[in-house]
Amino acid sequence: MVKREKADNKGRSSKGALAAELKPQKWKLRFAPHLGFPDVQQPFFLHTLGTADPVENIRLMAHLGFAGVLDNNIKYRPTGEQNRIAKALERHDMALGCFVNQKRPYTIRWGSNEPGMREAIRKEVRASVELAKRVNGRNIVVVTERNHTLPLWWQFGNMVDHLRAVLGMVEKAGLVLVVEHVNQPRRPDNLVTRLGEAYTIVKALNSPAVKLMYDTEHVQVMEGDLLRNLERVAAEIGSVQIADVPGRLEPGQGEINFVQFFRKLRQVGYMGLVELENNFSRPGAEGERLAYEALCQINTQI
Repeated sequence: MVKREKADNKGRSSKGALAAELKPQKWKLRFAPHLGFPDVQQPFFLHTLGTADPVENIRLMAHLGFAGVLDNNIKYRPTGEQNRIAKALERHDMALGCFVNQKRPYTIRWGSNEPGMREAIRKEVRASVELAKRVNGRNIVVVTERNHTLPLWWQFGNMVDHLRAVLGMVEKAGLVLVVEHVNQPRRPDNLVTRLGEAYTIVKALNSPAVKLMYDTEHVQVMEGDLLRNLERVAAEIGSVQIADVPGRLEPGQGEINFVQFFRKLRQVGYMGLVELENNFSRPGAEGERLAYEALCQINTQI
């Protein structure tokens, strides 16, 4: 028993040393690492800390100067864990980034008008609104599958109608539904795959409670022209998520010039979180350290 305790202490000390190597920064944008991507068991600093515990990860992120965290799947964590995350964020004066209204496989389809779908969507959004109020979240991500047997324009029309039906509830709560487009090579079955499609849906609603997601990977793969497109849709952006292309890796590993992108993001006056939703180019704690150091280096240039 004594030997095991000594071994555990040694392991914690080793992980503590890895975390201590990361130096806090004065960030020029409100960066927010993820608490689990693609799932809750893989937070940004998993190997550096040696634990997926969200509160431990929040503590390190706060120490490093980050403004908030991304937790896509907080809706599907146990209630007790949701409450722990909310309290930790409040303690460290950090913000909660966006979270998904529903994870895959989707049981509600925003592009469908089949019987019962309107009420199913209302029920799901109501649950997201209640969670957001309890954990002090704000942005709820709307993403859905496409029915390949039906016209796209018809499905987009249904989606606008469904969004309009829950608009009052979301506006009253002071929250935002964020329409996300996902690039077609990554998810061929997604309904909204292009920035322009998301933008058109958002403009049709004309409400501060419905905005769009600007995700660097999805825009780069489907449209490119990141800076000009950012200017075009700046007024309708609800959330920004970043990852490089190809591979959805950390900034600096692919074809995107993140120095220029972040400069433009500051120029257009974006004040929200910049959520780090990326995989790593190298495994383990070394990959996490290199990704963090690359972000630090980019930060000095923007």
